[in-house]
Amino acid sequence: MGKLLLVLVLVAAGYYWFSHRQDQEVIGAIENPVYVEARVDLQIQGRELNMVLLGKMVDEEDCSARGERFWRNTLEDCHECQFVSYECKPELSENYQALFDNQQSRTSYVRLDRGNNDERDGRMLVWGLNKYEADMLCSFLKEKMKSSYSGQVGCVDGDPDA
Repeated sequence: MGKLLLVLVLVAAGYYWFSHRQDQEVIGAIENPVYVEARVDLQIQGRELNMVLLGKMVDEEDCSARGERFWRNTLEDCHECQFVSYECKPELSENYQALFDNQQSRTSYVRLDRGNNDERDGRMLVWGLNKYEADMLCSFLKEKMKSSYSGQVGCVDGDPDA
């Protein structure tokens, strides 16, 4: 579990940088968002975990500017990580879209709601953890990210039966 926490701290730090990388343009309400969906597989202690990073971006340009290259670079020192995909799209699947309404999922996830014009709303979840691990990881990441994200950071409790 310690190695998993280290990997996810790297990802959380990357998300912080990623969410602040708008080129000094003032962004108000995001009216017609484009969503980013990044997927990373992790092999840790004989287990395969699937991480999904979701972001609500201003538009296609905003999504592309913060793009795939950034996530690949962020994870290049993570030998347990395999970058699977990065996609900008006008809509998320119904299950992932519900996360932006803070609806429950089968696993606990981190909720980031932007606090200033440079930040973006985001959701981070890891598939393949049991309920205890998911809750512990979410709490850990929430506390780590609170120090570097001005918006609200919280956990949405998962329900394996949801």
